[in-house]
Amino acid sequence: MVCCCIIAAMGFRKLRRILGILILLLSLALLIWGLWPYTELTRSTIIQPGEMQLPTPESFMWMAQYVI
Repeated sequence: MVCCCIIAAMGFRKLRRILGILILLLSLALLIWGLWPYTELTRSTIIQPGEMQLPTPESFMWMAQYVI
């Protein structure tokens, strides 16, 4: 009976060690991925002056309905 417990404990110890190593490798991979330099992407859009317009007071009326 004692022998079975020792063998089972050794198996669980090995399983826990393998599982710990896998979690460690996964966390290190996620850490490296999180610290990887971010490449910025900038897009420029040309807006013609005729397409620009100032907001009118009527455009704010629908917003006031949700705030109140």
